[in-house]
Amino acid sequence: MLTDREGRHHHASIAPGELSAHSLAHLRHAAAAHLPRALSQLVAATGAPFLQAIADVLSPSFAQGRVALVGDAACTLRPHTGSGTSKAADDAVSLAQALDPATATATPDIRQTLADWATARRAALEPLRLKGPRLAESFGLGSPS
Repeated sequence: MLTDREGRHHHASIAPGELSAHSLAHLRHAAAAHLPRALSQLVAATGAPFLQAIADVLSPSFAQGRVALVGDAACTLRPHTGSGTSKAADDAVSLAQALDPATATATPDIRQTLADWATARRAALEPLRLKGPRLAESFGLGSPS
């Protein structure tokens, strides 16, 4: 499916108008077979569609030593969750609270504080990560895998 007009296979996306004839036919057939009618009609009417793989991606660790990852750098969830901005804000606020000596209950060891914060953030995001595939299915956009 991720093959362009020149026969090159791509890992995650194909630019508008660059899909191979075979991939374009497959896209339109799959849309007609699996998407709600309104969405399949949009796909059929799009003259130069692009293709973007959708996946949930979690960094192996949200913190390493004295470095913390926040927002999409730490965890990118499928768009069905509508969580990008709120997730980044939650990461920033919770990290600031964890690092604030006036409110933090954690140890003053920055590495341990970040490790504890990372563990808590991963646990907080897990229910949302699990909900994404179910949302996609409820929208008629595939089944959880």
